[in-house]
Amino acid sequence: MDNKKRNLKAGGLYIALIVIMFMIGVWGYFASLNRVEDLEEDVSINQIIPEEEANISRAPSPSPSPVVSPAPSAKPTQAPSATPKATQTPKQTSKPTTTPTQSPKKVKMIMPVNGKIIKEFSHDALVYSKTMNDYRTHSGIDIAAPKNERVVAALDGKIEKIYTDDMYGITIEISHDNGLKTVYKNLSTAEMVKEGQKVTQGTPISGVGDTALAEIAEESHLHFEVYKDGKVVNPKDYL
Repeated sequence: MDNKKRNLKAGGLYIALIVIMFMIGVWGYFASLNRVEDLEEDVSINQIIPEEEANISRAPSPSPSPVVSPAPSAKPTQAPSATPKATQTPKQTSKPTTTPTQSPKKVKMIMPVNGKIIKEFSHDALVYSKTMNDYRTHSGIDIAAPKNERVVAALDGKIEKIYTDDMYGITIEISHDNGLKTVYKNLSTAEMVKEGQKVTQGTPISGVGDTALAEIAEESHLHFEVYKDGKVVNPKDYL
C-alpha cells in the first residue's frame, strides 16, 4: 500500500513535472514564436525602411527649375547732364550790313536846247493854254529858245520817226535803250537827219521853229516829251 502510494505520488509528481515541463515548453514555444515574430517584424521594418530610403534616394531629385533672373527693368536713359560751362558773354555779332538794293542807274539826259523851262509837265492836272484859250493837260515841257536855235539828241539812240503833226508841227522821235523814247516838237526843219539813223547824245537834229499851231501864241520854244515803256513821263526826271 505504501508502495502504491509512493508510486502514485511519484507518478503524480512525474505527471506534474511533465505537465509543468509541457507548460514550460508550450510557454517557451510561444515565447520563442513571439520573439521570432518580433525579430521578423524588426527585420521587415529594417528592410522596408532602407527600401523606402533607397527609393527616396533613387527617386530622381527634381531638377532645379532654372532660376529666371528678372529682366532688368529698362531704366529711362538719362541724357548725360551737360557739364555747366562757364557762362560766356555772347559775342555781339555784327549785323550783316544789308546793301540796299540799288535801283538801276537812272539814265541821264542832257537838255535838248539851251534855255529855261517856261511850261511844266502836267499829265494829270489841267493847265491854261494861251493859244487854245482853255485848260488842258501838257504832256511835255516847253523850253524857251530863239527861233532856229540848235536842237540836239538828249540821249544816244536811233531816229525812229520824222513827221509833221497837225497840232505840234515838225516832229522827230528818237528811240533809246531801257524802253525810253524822246519826242521833239515845234521844230524848224526835218532835213537834218533821216529815219533809222543812229545818233549820239548831243548830235544836232533840227532847230527851234514856229510850226506848232497848238502853241503858236507862246514865245518861241521847243516842246519836249519823254516816254518810258510806252507811257509818258516827266522829262525833268531824266534831265
